Amino acid sequence: MPHSFPATRTALIVLFLLSLCAPLRAQHDTRGTAFWVTFMSSWGGGENLETPDMRLYLSSEVPTVARVIYFGGADTMIVPLPRARTAVEVDITSRFGQDVELGLGEEFSPKGVQIIADDEITCYGVTIRNLSADAFVALPEDVLTNAYIVLAYPNGFIRGGSAYYDQPSQFAIVATEDGTTVRIDPSAQLVGRAQATYTITLDRGEVYNGQAVTGRLQDVSGTEIKSNKPVAVFSGVRRASIPVRIGLYRDFLVEQMTPLETWGKDAIITPHYPIRPQSTDTAVVRVLAAFDNTRWQIDGVEQPPLMSAASVEIPLLRSMFITASDPILVAQYEHSVNAGGGNALGDPFMMLIPPVEQFDRSYVFQAVSHPEFVSDAHFVNVVIPSVATGSLRLDGAPVVATWRPTPKAGYSFAQINVTPGSHNIDADSAFGLYSYGFGRATSYGYSGGMLFRRLVHDFEPPGLEPTGICLGMDGVASDARITDSGIDSLYALPSSRNVAVRIDPFTPGADTVRYRATLVDPYQDGIVAMKVVDSAGRSRTMSNPIAGFTVRTVGMAANTALALDTLRLLNRADTCIDITIENYGRFPQTISSLVLDPPVPGAGYRTVLPLVIAPGERATLRLCAAGWADTVLSTRLVIVGDCLDRAVAELPIISGIDTTPPSISSSDAACRGTVLLTFTDRSAVNSTISSVTFDSLFNARVVRQGDFPASVVETELEPIDPRRDLVYQVRVIDGSGNETVRRDTIGGFTLAMLDDARDSVAIRFERDLRLERIIAGDGRCDSVVLHNYGGRTLTLTTLRFAGNRGFSVPPSQLPLAIPPYGDRTLLVCVEADGNGILNDTLLLADACGRSELVVLRVAVPPVLTQDGCNSVISVMTVGASKRTFIATPFPNPSRGTIVTVDLGLASDGAVTLELVDAGGTTVNTVLDHASMRAGLHRVAFDVASLDNGTYFCRLRTDGGSHATGRLVVQR
Repeated sequence: MPHSFPATRTALIVLFLLSLCAPLRAQHDTRGTAFWVTFMSSWGGGENLETPDMRLYLSSEVPTVARVIYFGGADTMIVPLPRARTAVEVDITSRFGQDVELGLGEEFSPKGVQIIADDEITCYGVTIRNLSADAFVALPEDVLTNAYIVLAYPNGFIRGGSAYYDQPSQFAIVATEDGTTVRIDPSAQLVGRAQATYTITLDRGEVYNGQAVTGRLQDVSGTEIKSNKPVAVFSGVRRASIPVRIGLYRDFLVEQMTPLETWGKDAIITPHYPIRPQSTDTAVVRVLAAFDNTRWQIDGVEQPPLMSAASVEIPLLRSMFITASDPILVAQYEHSVNAGGGNALGDPFMMLIPPVEQFDRSYVFQAVSHPEFVSDAHFVNVVIPSVATGSLRLDGAPVVATWRPTPKAGYSFAQINVTPGSHNIDADSAFGLYSYGFGRATSYGYSGGMLFRRLVHDFEPPGLEPTGICLGMDGVASDARITDSGIDSLYALPSSRNVAVRIDPFTPGADTVRYRATLVDPYQDGIVAMKVVDSAGRSRTMSNPIAGFTVRTVGMAANTALALDTLRLLNRADTCIDITIENYGRFPQTISSLVLDPPVPGAGYRTVLPLVIAPGERATLRLCAAGWADTVLSTRLVIVGDCLDRAVAELPIISGIDTTPPSISSSDAACRGTVLLTFTDRSAVNSTISSVTFDSLFNARVVRQGDFPASVVETELEPIDPRRDLVYQVRVIDGSGNETVRRDTIGGFTLAMLDDARDSVAIRFERDLRLERIIAGDGRCDSVVLHNYGGRTLTLTTLRFAGNRGFSVPPSQLPLAIPPYGDRTLLVCVEADGNGILNDTLLLADACGRSELVVLRVAVPPVLTQDGCNSVISVMTVGASKRTFIATPFPNPSRGTIVTVDLGLASDGAVTLELVDAGGTTVNTVLDHASMRAGLHRVAFDVASLDNGTYFCRLRTDGGSHATGRLVVQR
C-alpha cells in the first residue's frame, strides 16, 4: 500500500471536525481510559550505540489494571495499578525493545503504543539517554482531534571544526483508526519531500515520522496537520542546544501537541528554578499564532503582530503574562547549561504552557526517578489565584512556599522542590502546574496537565477562490481554517447570468469543494454568483464576471454575421474595404488572427495583429483585394481570439468595369426645414462615390456632409433665411470618373401681406395693417393683399385670429394657393361693439406649420358728451366688463389739466359721474345721466377750474351709488 501522494496546498490553518471526536464525559482533562503514544528519535552525549531508556508512568485515582499494546511487535503488557495516586513505571525498552524508538528520516512504521485502562488513569512518557532526556504528558484518546499546528525547535547545531546542523527538528503522527488520511503542510523541507503540501494514509497504530533536512537551519514549527480521523501528534528535536548558537550541552526535546480547538488566548510564564552554577544564557519562550495579524501583548505592552504558523521567540527572564486577540500556543524552554562542564546541572527541555482557561484543580504528576537526574533537583512551578494559595495541598499536606505575584493581576506563583516519584497536588481553585527536573548536563520538563475545553469556535465564514479559464471559471470553496466545521452546502445564486454551474459531489463537512462555471452563450459576458455555507451556518457569497468573446462587426445582430456591402474590384484596380468591429463586453479582447472562409485569392488584411480592443471601443480592419476578370463570389470574415473564433461578416465580392454614373435623390423637403441629398453608386459594377461638389449655393449652407469614398453619401443643406427659396447645383463623381449634375430650388415661406402702398406689413417688419374706421355697433368686411415673392407656389392652410377681438376670416377661402411672384386677396371682417382702437393678430400658416403674424388695427370713434361746464374731453369704450366699478383717476396727483378715469358697467343704463370735495359737496358733474352701454369706458375731463386740494370721483348708476376714486389736485 502506498503511504503518500502529492496534494494541493490549502489554507494555512487546518479544519477541526468535532463530530469525529465524541466526548466521553462532560469535562475533558489529561485523565482517560485510552492513550496513543510514540517515542520520537533521540540522541545522547555518550557512545553512539547507547540504548534509549523509554518509560511510561501510569497512575489512577483508584486501583485498576492497564494494558500496554505495542503494534510493532503485536505484544501486550498487563500493568496492574494496585494503589491509588501512586504511579507505576512501565519500562518500554525492556519489554518491547529499543526499536520502539523512531529512526532517522521519513518513516512509516507500526511503532504506535496504545494504553488502555479499566478506569481513568494519567499517563506520562519519558526518553532518557546519556546527558539527554525529556518527558511529555500523554493526552487521552477522547481529546484527540484531527487538526494540529506543530510547535518544536530548530535543528540542533554542533559546534566544532566542522560546525553544522546535524540533529533534525521533527514531528510524529499516530493514527487511531484504519484508513486515516493526513494532509501535511510543512514549514520546513522534510527528508524525502519537497517543501509543499502532501497527503499520507495511515492505519490504526501506524506512525509517520517527519524530520527536517539537516545541514542548515530548519524548524518544523508551524507545520500544519489535518486528518479525516483523530490522530496524536508529537514534536520536538532529536537533540538541540538553547540557544542554537551554543552548539554544545544539547538535549532531546519532546511534547505531545494539544488540539487546535483547545488553544487559548493567554499564558502565564514562570521562570525555572535557578540552578548553580548559573549560565550566561537564558531560557526562552516561543509563541505560535493560529491566525494572521494576531495582536498580542507581554505584560500589557503591545508587540508586533503575529502571523499564522510562524513562531516568535522571546527570552524568559522573569514571570510574564502573554495575552493575544486570537488563539496562541505557548511553550517555554530551558537553556543549555553552558557552564561548569559536564558536571553542571541543567540543559534544554521543552514544556507546553496551558492557557489559564484550561487550568485544573488537581493533578497527578511524576518527578522522574532515574540515575540521570539528581534526587533533590526536581521541581514544580504552581500558578494559582492569590486568594487560593493557602488551599494548595501536595500529597495531602499543605504547601509551604514563597509566593510571588505574576504580571496577571490576582495570580501568584511558587517554585516548589519535590522528591523523585509520583505525587498528587490539588487546591480549591483551578491552577497551573509545570513539572521539571535536572541532572548533570540533562533535564526534563512537561506540563502537569490541563483541561481540554473547546475555546475556539467556528466564527469565520468559508472562503471562495475563483480562477479564470477560457469562457468560464474554476473555483474552490474552502472551510479549512483552525475552527472551521466544514462545508454544508454550495450553490449558484439566481443573480448568476449566462452561466451553467457544475459542482463536484461532496459529503457535508468536506473542507474543500470544487466547482466550474461555463458560459451558456460564449459570445456574451456572464456572471457567476456562488454561495457557500459551512456546518456552523456561516456563509459567504461571491460574484465574479466571466469574459465572453464579445467582438462583432458594428451592426451585427445576435450571432448572425453582418452582411457587408459588396467589395467591388473595379477596372482591375486594387481595392480596400474598412470593416469596423466593436467590443460590446466588459473585458479587453484580443484578436490574434483573421481568416477568410473560403479563402479569396489575392485578398489579405492590412491590420497589425494581435489587436487588443478595450471595452466599449471600436477598431477598423482593412481588407484589400486585387481586381481580376468579371466575377462574383462571397466569403466570410472570421476573427480568432484566445479562446474562440467567430464569423462576423458576410462579404460579397464583385469584379467588373464601371460605366454608370451615380444617382442623386432628395427628401421631401417641404416641411423638414433642411434638404437631405442622397448620392448612391450601388449597382453591381458601380464604384463608390469619390467626390461631392456644389457648383452654386443660394440661401443655403451645408450642415452635414457624409464621408466618402462610400457607396452611399448623404449631404444635408439648411436655408440661411427660411423665408426665402433655397437653390443649389451639385456635381457628384464616382470612383470610375462617372459624373452626375443636379440643380433644384426648394421653396421657403415666401409670404408677404401688403398695405395700400404695397409695403410689407407683419410683426417681423414692426408694421401693423390699419383698416378704415368703423362706427361702434357696426361691422363690415375688407379685402387685404397676400403676395408670394418666391419661385414656388405657396399654399396657406390656416387663417385665424389669436385674440378673437371682433375680427374674423371666412373659412371658405382655404386652402389659399398663391402662385410664384403672384398676389391673392383675403377677405377680413370686423365688428365694433365699443369705442377705441380694435386690434388682433392674424396667423397665416401653410401645411408645414410655417407662419406669418400680422397685427390688424381699426379705429372706433369715441362717444362724446358734455356737462354744463364743458369739462368732458372724451368718452371711449375700451373693452368688456363683468361688474360695475370706478378706478382711481390718473395722473394722480394732477397738475390741474386733463384727468382720465376708467368706469366699468355691468349693464346698459344712465350714468352720473361727479367730483365732490372733502366735505361731500359736488364741485363738478362730469356726466349727468349719460346713456352708456355695458363695458369698460375711459372718460377724460378737464380739472383746470378746481383749486388745489383733495377730491373724490363718485359714480351713480341705475343700480345705486358706488365707491369713489380719490383725486389730488396740486399745481
